[in-house]
Amino acid sequence: MALKKKSIFQETNIVKRMKDRNRPVRALMNGVATIRNQITNKNNETEPTIVEYIPKEERESKKAYENRLLRTYVTPYLKNAVTTATGQIFKNPIQIRPENEALPEQVNDLIKNVDMEGTDLNEFCMKATEESLAYGMSIAYVDYANPSKSDNRGEQMQSGARPYVKLVTYYDLLGYSFDQYGRITMLRFLEEAILEDEEYGVETAQRVKVVTPTGYKIYDQDEKGEDYLVEQGKIQRFVDGKLIKDYVPAVVLYGRKLGTLNAASVFEDLAYINLQHTQVNSDLSWSAHFYLIPFLFTIMGEDGDTEEFSKNFSLLASNINVTLPKDSDIKWVETNGKAQEAGQSLLNSIEEKIDISKMDSTVSVTSGAKETATGRALQADSSSAKLKLHAEAIESFAKSIIEMMASFTIYKLPSFDVLANKEFNAKFNDSVFKTTTDMVSNNQLTLKTMLSEAQRRGDISDDIDIDKEVEELMKTGKKEDEPDIITQDNNIELEEEEYDELEQQITVL
Repeated sequence: MALKKKSIFQETNIVKRMKDRNRPVRALMNGVATIRNQITNKNNETEPTIVEYIPKEERESKKAYENRLLRTYVTPYLKNAVTTATGQIFKNPIQIRPENEALPEQVNDLIKNVDMEGTDLNEFCMKATEESLAYGMSIAYVDYANPSKSDNRGEQMQSGARPYVKLVTYYDLLGYSFDQYGRITMLRFLEEAILEDEEYGVETAQRVKVVTPTGYKIYDQDEKGEDYLVEQGKIQRFVDGKLIKDYVPAVVLYGRKLGTLNAASVFEDLAYINLQHTQVNSDLSWSAHFYLIPFLFTIMGEDGDTEEFSKNFSLLASNINVTLPKDSDIKWVETNGKAQEAGQSLLNSIEEKIDISKMDSTVSVTSGAKETATGRALQADSSSAKLKLHAEAIESFAKSIIEMMASFTIYKLPSFDVLANKEFNAKFNDSVFKTTTDMVSNNQLTLKTMLSEAQRRGDISDDIDIDKEVEELMKTGKKEDEPDIITQDNNIELEEEEYDELEQQITVL
């Protein structure tokens, strides 16, 4: 039996399983828009949509089902959890701290515009963090723009060549290989190419990029669906003068790692509860369409024609005058609301599960009166610990990006650290501030340390130069117990003992 020819656009079964697992998460993150697109047949068939999780009843017509979908709303519990967790980590920007010497100016310029689209490293890491929390991981691939197409470094620099970073999301990934140390040796992913046409304008096309440690290839498909090579080139990166040949220029930020380039959403449990909430809410919204408006029930006698009566009867008339056939009757019928109350009770119990799921996740949630002080403390500690793990991963992720970008250049990096916010519950409040200022006054803590800690916690702007501020304070500051300097102009007579005592104080100071 002949094996079916594979396409370069085809994803591996491992990647497909990961994407299928994340499909509910993707559908919820896409939100309500995909419902409208599904109804109007404008959506991509492979793009997950919430419609997949709103079942069509056996005897429900296509039109009735579409009407029910149009009344369906996705409450964004999952999306809000992802953005809230990201916001807590990035409430203070990540900081780059060289140990002895500053980073080269050219490297700082790269950091301020990592993707050649005006995105700085902090903003790029925020996007990567959202992806990693929602889907389990995100990949930063460092590419190299080389207008000269030359292998000569001098010619490359003259043409304005520079490295830049691309965010490869889990749904862009098609395949990969890695060595025994877990280093990525091949990466295959979808990328969007911009095709310029002077007559019709700019268009985009999806292509596949295959990256190895020392080269890359770009593929497209023709009208018959056959793959063909569009472009290929070398990848030249150096560390301490040695060409890197054993891993590709990519770094992975994991939210919930299952294996190398295999991950699941940090909020997977919350996603399934959010789906159940959406399903029940959809049913309630649809039934509300009927129970909010009373039904007109007609009993027709033997001489009556139900079809003719319905055709001529209008509820929109301001005055309704109708003659009923013999033995006929007409009544308004209203529901007692018990079924809807039961449905709302079910919805409320699901929302309680959502609160519990959030408490078990990285996001701190207040549950109201049912929560105890001890519970809040435990919850805060648990949430803070998980967020700190993400923050530490982001520090390593950002540092690797800088190092990989520098490996494409001639500039040598000094030793440096990347610091992300890891203070999620501690605040520099009045009592803490008083304690630290007392310690400064009693020479138990330096003023620089106190101000640096306040800056680290976000109470003082990063733009303020602490060293300069301390220097100015030392020049102009005056201790409360510092005595006035006595001069002859003061013309104050002192007793000999008082003078000796004052002289001793001045000597001590």
